[in-house]
Amino acid sequence: MLARRLLGSPVVMRWACTTGRRVLCSWFLSPERRMEPRVRGMDYEWTDEEERVEDTREQEIAKRRMLVETFGSQKSKMRAQRMERGIVKEEALGDTGGMEFLFQEAGENEALLTNEQALQQANSSVVRNVPPHDISANTPEGAYPLDRLILAEEWENLDVRELKAAAKKAKDEEVLRQQKYPNFVLSRLRRIRVEGDKEGNDRRARILVYLRHLFTFFGTPHHAVRKAGADPGRFSQETGIPGIIVSSFLDRFTAESTTDPSNNSEARSQSKQHKDLLISYCLVLGMTVDDFQADPYDMALELKQTVNNLRPYYRELGCKFEARSINERRELGDPDTAQGKWRVTLPVPLKFPEIVTARGKGPRR
Repeated sequence: MLARRLLGSPVVMRWACTTGRRVLCSWFLSPERRMEPRVRGMDYEWTDEEERVEDTREQEIAKRRMLVETFGSQKSKMRAQRMERGIVKEEALGDTGGMEFLFQEAGENEALLTNEQALQQANSSVVRNVPPHDISANTPEGAYPLDRLILAEEWENLDVRELKAAAKKAKDEEVLRQQKYPNFVLSRLRRIRVEGDKEGNDRRARILVYLRHLFTFFGTPHHAVRKAGADPGRFSQETGIPGIIVSSFLDRFTAESTTDPSNNSEARSQSKQHKDLLISYCLVLGMTVDDFQADPYDMALELKQTVNNLRPYYRELGCKFEARSINERRELGDPDTAQGKWRVTLPVPLKFPEIVTARGKGPRR
């Protein structure tokens, strides 16, 4: 800046014209006038020429700002504001201590995670509100182990006698239907009378009975669930759910109430997270009974939901929605009905939805 000012001055220009060539005079190149590198924040004695140059620079910035504000477009105004914000002034630094703070802050910013790294870290730390699972399993059955979904003491308390009887005789099936047995369970009686698969039939029957208890608990009014903690035996008699399973449900799908007006320490509350986890248990066990090739229509009817409402729950479990072809739907029945329109599968290894970036790019959730 100073060199350009001196070279452009009338004295130097007149001298250059008289000699016929443009050169630097020895006065300009003298040690007293040579421009030395300086660090802002350190104390220096400025010469009069340097002070005038600094003042001229501030004046130029002020003039440019006035012109942009008067005649500039909105885009140019924003660009000018960004440029001014990027100028680090000496008074903002203060002394050498201020400079040290600036460099320290710059070093810390280098250690910040990139957007991609931050997303990976956030996704790895997400707490999933889903049933017990094994994300490294290479089979659907191993992804959601049955012995972790239904505990051993619960498994032993599942009475499957009437359900197996209904699978053999239509008369017994009608009795269960009159008792308002869940349609999801009754429509799958064929799965517990597979020839030559006695062990598999028993396993599927127990899962269906457990699903019946889950549906019952899901449909229980909130006030009844709140009182169940004080008298689980009575709750078991009213709902038909075995006592050991009632205790397990209360531990898993409810919590101690902190807003009970009667100050009853045994009162239970059921949050949305508890209800969502209960739905997820129903979906996973329903998928297990259907060999992980499920039609979500029956489950939606049983939970009094729509298929679209259940779609996020399936996705949260790592499931995949697929539209059946028109030929497949004809084989299943009427292709114009909602039943049979979708197929839900569980790809392995499990891949849960990930967090979405702010701009909508990257992984979806």
